[in-house]
Amino acid sequence: MTDEATRLETTLRSLLRGQYSSLTLSYNDHSADYKSAAQAEPYGEFKDTDWVSDAEREKAIATNSVWRLQWYPNTPVGFIAIHASSLSALIEYVENMDAE
Repeated sequence: MTDEATRLETTLRSLLRGQYSSLTLSYNDHSADYKSAAQAEPYGEFKDTDWVSDAEREKAIATNSVWRLQWYPNTPVGFIAIHASSLSALIEYVENMDAE
């Protein structure tokens, strides 16, 4: 495994705490409904509070590139989800979140 892959794995695993925790990474889930990100946004498929930043939200919608990271930190009930225009933006957000 490369150093970058190891760092990514460590960062993502840091979100999980319990025996029954889980994590899902997806890209352009809205496309399964034959919608662009711009078409999905007004119908609440993405929540404003789920974006890593307003700038990332705008970029994701403009480029039709939506990455989603969703995790259940402790149990299969109660999850956290974040969206960004790129995987690197998601990881950077998680790394900064972990540092706080």
